[in-house]
Amino acid sequence: MSDDDPFAAPRTGQERSRPSPTQITLGAVLILIGGAWLLAVLDVAEVPWRGLLAAVLIVVGLAVAATSTGERQGGLVAIGVIITVLLALASTAEGVLDAPFAGGIGGRDYRPHTVTDLQSEYRLLIGDLDVDLRSVAFPEGETGVEVSVMIGQAVVHVPDDVTVTVNASLTGGEVVLFGELQNGFAVEATHTDTGYAAATRRLRLDVTGGFGRLEVE
Repeated sequence: MSDDDPFAAPRTGQERSRPSPTQITLGAVLILIGGAWLLAVLDVAEVPWRGLLAAVLIVVGLAVAATSTGERQGGLVAIGVIITVLLALASTAEGVLDAPFAGGIGGRDYRPHTVTDLQSEYRLLIGDLDVDLRSVAFPEGETGVEVSVMIGQAVVHVPDDVTVTVNASLTGGEVVLFGELQNGFAVEATHTDTGYAAATRRLRLDVTGGFGRLEVE
């Protein structure tokens, strides 16, 4: 039937505005990522971001497979390529950046009061990490603690009655160890209290970061 046929049924607004497969898939991806981000910000759950990216990639792949060959798939393929690149970066981040690709998002404050409360690792993916060790009565010997933040700031407070050695590394930003500042790219900084090897109670800190700021005070 010709488009000029006066008896042709008019096209409805619903038909004209029907969402494309790309729009539907993009909406599902945004809902998935937004929901995971909300859980992380509210501290409801720690999100495994590499697993989330893999799930998003599967959703996009299923959408491409389900779309008929007559439909344009350029948008879906572009989304898939972007997610694949992000997943590859996430998988190799620990080899590129100084900080492990682990932890949640937001603000984290840790204040252990006993050795039992003390964790050997404190990690954050993005945000501000504050670890206060001043209430811990450290036992005799050496105690090791690792602190890392991929993007953001990490501050570690150490007690006055324990001898400390610190190894800090940062891909880009600034490192402050007991008031001494170093900044730039590929920052490596160390500090060791006098008499560390012979001290009764020793604290070994390994503080790493991707981009941001690291401080020990």
